[in-house]
Amino acid sequence: LDEVVGNEEAKRLLRSWLNSWISGSPKHRALLLVGPPGVGKTASVHAIARDLDVELVEFNASDKRNRENIEKIVWRAATQETLDGRERVILLDEVDGLSGIGDRGGLGAILKVIEQTVHPIIMTANDMSNPRLKDLLKVCEVVTYQALDAENMMLSLIHISEPTRLGM
Repeated sequence: LDEVVGNEEAKRLLRSWLNSWISGSPKHRALLLVGPPGVGKTASVHAIARDLDVELVEFNASDKRNRENIEKIVWRAATQETLDGRERVILLDEVDGLSGIGDRGGLGAILKVIEQTVHPIIMTANDMSNPRLKDLLKVCEVVTYQALDAENMMLSLIHISEPTRLGM
């Protein structure tokens, strides 16, 4: 997680919330990471899952996320223990993109899964003002990611282009 550039406070809150799951039960059963595209929301979840050696089960915008699929697939992942006894984290990426006929009933099903989950559920969204998120905002802890400033972008580019990273 330390290698994800910028948004230090958001990353700290993500780590704190996830640690509250591992050590007991958090105040909120789900976490919503909100911010513009490309600021590290999804990358942060992948990074902390690696840091903590937890299983990550991801459902993204390209998956069909209607009520039936969420009730079957996401519910199973959220309510069943892992085979190896490790913690599991469920990532529902771009939940503000749930819309239309293909995703019908998806948000309602997500709310039911949050009530019953035995694993942390982390969701991402780009726009917190989206009316579709109104009910989710009532049951989630919200962490806001900000756009990266020029200094953080430059640090990231320098880090990526380091000769040792490129095998030189």
